Parts: sequence; structure tokens; C-alpha cells
Amino acid sequence: MDGWVDDGRRARSVDPDDGNLYGLHWWTAADPFGTFWAAGHEGQYIDVCPALDLVLVRMGRTDTGHSADLHRWRAEVIRSFDEVSAAS
Repeated sequence: MDGWVDDGRRARSVDPDDGNLYGLHWWTAADPFGTFWAAGHEGQYIDVCPALDLVLVRMGRTDTGHSADLHRWRAEVIRSFDEVSAAS
């Protein structure tokens, strides 16, 4: 289906805790990479960063008490790919 990625990440609601936008099963953030992600059970994630040609998949298990740590880790991994790309 043409345009399903754009439709899926088009904002339909806002998370009041962190301001992230939610589309059709995809979350989005205002970052320079156009990142959007699917969030699964206990810290499973699929992050898609079109500007970096990157898909990051995490199949681990993290309890909700460490969600902030996991969010920071994912952001650091994504930024590291940007740094490698910039150095090339």
C-alpha cells in the first residue's frame, strides 16, 4: 500500500509524560533522523531511522522500572551511528 509508512507515523495522539507522538502502532520523536518505533512487551523495540538507513531491533526484557535507562541506551546507539556516518 502506497504511503503506509507515512500514514502509520502520522501523529494521532501525544504521550503526556514525554511528548512523543503516536500514530498507527508507531511512535515518533522529533529528532533529525526521522526516527519512529514500535514498542513491544517489556522493552522489545523496533527503531527505524530513515536518515541513517538504520533499523535497530531489541529483543531483550527490561522491567518498567528501567524504562528510562533503556530509552537513553536506544538514543545513544542511534546517535553512535550518526557519529560513524559523519566521520566517514
